[in-house]
Amino acid sequence: MKIFRYYSSRLTIVSLSFLGTSSAFGVGTLSSRKGGILSSLSAGIAETNVQDSAVPYDAPAKLAYEGAGSPGAYATFKTNYEKDAVKDVIAKRKHRLSPSDDDASDAEDDENEVEDTKTILTSSTPPVIGDLQRKLNTRQKAYKNYLIAQNIALKLRPIYERNGKLDIYKPQFVYDQETEHLLKEIWNAEQEIKLRQANNMDTDIKSLRQKAQKEQEQIRQLARNEQDIDSLTKEKNDMISRLQSYQKQSYQHLMEKKQEINSINKEINNLAKKLYDKQRSDVEGLVSQLKDKQNELVTKEATITSLKSTLQEKDAILMKLQIERTSLRLLSRQVWKILKGRFQKCMPLPRRFTSFVRRKKVVDGKVNEQYQDEKIPVGTRNRMS
Repeated sequence: MKIFRYYSSRLTIVSLSFLGTSSAFGVGTLSSRKGGILSSLSAGIAETNVQDSAVPYDAPAKLAYEGAGSPGAYATFKTNYEKDAVKDVIAKRKHRLSPSDDDASDAEDDENEVEDTKTILTSSTPPVIGDLQRKLNTRQKAYKNYLIAQNIALKLRPIYERNGKLDIYKPQFVYDQETEHLLKEIWNAEQEIKLRQANNMDTDIKSLRQKAQKEQEQIRQLARNEQDIDSLTKEKNDMISRLQSYQKQSYQHLMEKKQEINSINKEINNLAKKLYDKQRSDVEGLVSQLKDKQNELVTKEATITSLKSTLQEKDAILMKLQIERTSLRLLSRQVWKILKGRFQKCMPLPRRFTSFVRRKKVVDGKVNEQYQDEKIPVGTRNRMS
């Protein structure tokens, strides 16, 4: 705070010294502070164009008319204001305390509150500025009255020059310590307010920058998210379009396959009908053939039975014939023996006489049908026979 007040006082001295050296520069520098407390004073000085060396423009305080204000008013005001402010702050803080607190803690809180209020009064000057402004307004009114009188004196200057009474024209300024102290306090308060506003602005700017950075990061993140969302939506749309195209293709393929299946089913039905008809006709033909064959078989069986019966009959006849044959052979042999004996007895034959006998010859298990005549002597014929 000491460093702050030192630099603020130095700024006050420098700014007031500039007012004395150049009125136009003072108007330019102070007129830029719109709404400032010292703008009216600088404007009044610029209007008068006073260039007298007797006027102390390089003084560290602003100038005021000698009869304006009352000495010691600001000091009494400041002490009363500090007391009232301390009482108000203590009363407010006591009101906020809970009734369960101890007296010792209340006393410590009161002392701490008094110190806090002193620091508040020294550090926070804005509530003092309004009263100081009202105090300064009285001096500014008096200064304006002085300027009016000075303008009248300027108009009467030629008369005073002719009469040699220039001392009457020279304005009589005196130092007003109360005004000087008041202006210093106002200047310090304004500078402190500006610095606090600047500090607050710095902190606000820092916080706003941080917020802006966070918001920018959020915006970037949102932009990234939007880009991601856009890419995802594009991918989704692409996938949807692909899916739709695939569905269309699959539907078309399915319809084609369905048509093929329907045509195949129709062909199968036609073939089944044809096969059924063919099988039916074949079965019917086979049944008819079977019936015919059965009939043929029945007839054949009847013929076989008839043939068997005839064969049996023939076998019986053949047996009879064989029996008759054998009996006839026996009879023929007996007859031959009898006849032979009788012929030999009656007329014997010569031995040279030979008879020819035909015999069947068996060659390789087969009967040769060729007959071979063999000469057999008569005497051996019986043996051979």
